Amino acid sequence: MIFARQDDKSFLELCRTKFNNINQRVNTRKSYREKNIVNRFSFPEFVEFAKTNGLEQGKHCHRPDRDGDYSKENLEFITPQEHYAITGRERRKLSDDQIADVKTRAKDMSLRKLGKEYGVSHVTIYRYIHLEESKN
Repeated sequence: MIFARQDDKSFLELCRTKFNNINQRVNTRKSYREKNIVNRFSFPEFVEFAKTNGLEQGKHCHRPDRDGDYSKENLEFITPQEHYAITGRERRKLSDDQIADVKTRAKDMSLRKLGKEYGVSHVTIYRYIHLEESKN
């Protein structure tokens, strides 16, 4: 019997964990099922893809096309910081242009009126104005 090196074993464990997490998402999350998102990898295909595309401990699986399946064309491994930044942009309720418009118009218009116009709460408008300022 041939035994894998410890590095190979830990890499396979990492792959198995990521692969199982993907399957858990596509099989149980309502949003994934509603969009018919599936995992197009077999486990051996995923391991090979992970080897050639830089999967390392601590990296996240990211689908650039949020409505697309887990596939070779739509999966990348990125750092937690990159994933956090991308996810934050994807979850924003207003575009960059809308935020710029809100910031300009907030000087002369109430946050409630702006929120109503953009279909978000006045608290969301406040956060875009003030939290963005605190980051700069």
